[in-house]
Amino acid sequence: MQLTNTFIKKNISMKKIYLLMVLLAGSLFSFAQSLDEINDMMGKGEYKKAKEGIDKFLKDPKNANSSDGWYFRGRVYNSYSKDTSLPVPDAIQYKLDAFNAFKKVQQMDKNDIRLKLESYLSYFDLYNGFFDIGARGFNNHDYNSAFDGFKNALGVEDYVRAKGYEANGLKCT
Repeated sequence: MQLTNTFIKKNISMKKIYLLMVLLAGSLFSFAQSLDEINDMMGKGEYKKAKEGIDKFLKDPKNANSSDGWYFRGRVYNSYSKDTSLPVPDAIQYKLDAFNAFKKVQQMDKNDIRLKLESYLSYFDLYNGFFDIGARGFNNHDYNSAFDGFKNALGVEDYVRAKGYEANGLKCT
């Protein structure tokens, strides 16, 4: 009888461990799958949908400290900011949110893997986007938008210059 009880206890413990491993693997898969789905939306040009997805992803407390999540937020927000149907102040705000997301990624990931792999092109793209907003505003005699665009382009440029980033021969000097 003693041998049977020991076997049952070990069997129950093994079942618990197996169940815990399955749940852990499932949570890791759902984490990756969510970001993969968001990346797929980006690839299809579904930026508004991707924005909703990344906002939902980061709202979950278990994902709030994910540097990958914040990297995708930066990418999604920057891409969505290019939607010509957005009012200029909204586009500027999405670009600022993207800029802050990229800086947060660098604070969270001391190795800075994601941004290094892309040679910091996201920062240069933000700079170009802000500059384009400024130029369009100036050409359309919307001097408030022009000022905001150029001011934020300068802010990104100052950040890039201070960090010494360079991408594909682009460098702020």
